Amino acid sequence: MRDDRAAAARLHGRLGAVHTGQGRYDEALRQWRAAAANFRRLGDAGAHARALAEAAGVHERAGRPQETVRLCRQALEVAGDAEDERLRAALLLRLADACERTGDVREGSRHRQTASDLLNSHNLTVDVE
Repeated sequence: MRDDRAAAARLHGRLGAVHTGQGRYDEALRQWRAAAANFRRLGDAGAHARALAEAAGVHERAGRPQETVRLCRQALEVAGDAEDERLRAALLLRLADACERTGDVREGSRHRQTASDLLNSHNLTVDVE
């Protein structure tokens, strides 16, 4: 049963990626939300946070920076349970970008600095798109 739920969550994520690539943002969001919900039910905090981050990316591509900020913050909350510092740093960088797009440069700079400190303190790097 657990394997079926995990497979379903991954399938929702794949479908979300396809719809995002095709510019079908509403359907992409439905799929990413379904993936996030399934990962949450499975107790996989890292995958849950990544699915929320992908949904934030859909909002970003659709030109909805406020929703991007909201979902990035939600993903960061979830990522705290995952104990994945690289994931947290990547989410902070995405949040920084989103804050800057909303005109909140000071908040963006604060998140960017937090991400940098986190990466430096753990001797990590993050691939940036």
